[in-house]
Amino acid sequence: MTEQASVALCIPTLGPPTWTLFDSFGQWQSRHYALKLGQVDVIRPPSPAPVGMARTYLVRQVLAGDYDYLWFTDQDAAYTPDTLDRLMAWDVDVVGALCPMREREACRPMLFRGVVEGDPFDEAARHLIPVDEVYNYLREYADVTVNAPQAIDPIPEGSLLEVDFTGCHCLLIKRHVLEAIEPPWFHGMPGREDRYFCLKIRKAGFKVHVDFSTIVGHTMGDRVIGAYDMMAHYLYESALRGIDGTETED
Repeated sequence: MTEQASVALCIPTLGPPTWTLFDSFGQWQSRHYALKLGQVDVIRPPSPAPVGMARTYLVRQVLAGDYDYLWFTDQDAAYTPDTLDRLMAWDVDVVGALCPMREREACRPMLFRGVVEGDPFDEAARHLIPVDEVYNYLREYADVTVNAPQAIDPIPEGSLLEVDFTGCHCLLIKRHVLEAIEPPWFHGMPGREDRYFCLKIRKAGFKVHVDFSTIVGHTMGDRVIGAYDMMAHYLYESALRGIDGTETED
């Protein structure tokens, strides 16, 4: 992260943070001040609201301020202290960390590329998860015996993947991308607003990426969902369906 960069760390929900976010943020903040990195402000909505509305409010606050980046994270996120630096180092318009869906029983990676049918820019299109690509990477480079967030070093070749859309669980966006998109930035049914946002980004001519080498966690109860649960789910479903290289979004 450069000394000149100004980042808005945006959390769309209110209430006390989960212990994993508190711990992640504390470690990140210690590193941030020790290395005298650029300005980072935390922004949250003033009152509870549906996630899509809250994220739209946060985008407006970022554009009203003098920020170079918007960094979305969630109240139940778990990440390593250098996560922001790693995402910024790619110097792309939009990049997210590799993160799992929150449901442990359906613990797929939260990224989609390709469609079953129809226009890939259509909000109603059914997208695909490139599961084999994700899990082959995890098997080769990550520690799949733990669910803790991970930062893989040195970063393997091919760690940055262009996708149709990903979640906003840990997503970094450059300011000019937000300026190029007409509001509303988020819209649709709960759980689908992230897809709407990414598809609007791509319609505006920008690319969305996921960094496989930066793995963040999702808190559920008193535990973190991460690489171990993603790999366990993959191996279980592979035994049931055979390995065909994709999974369809529900």
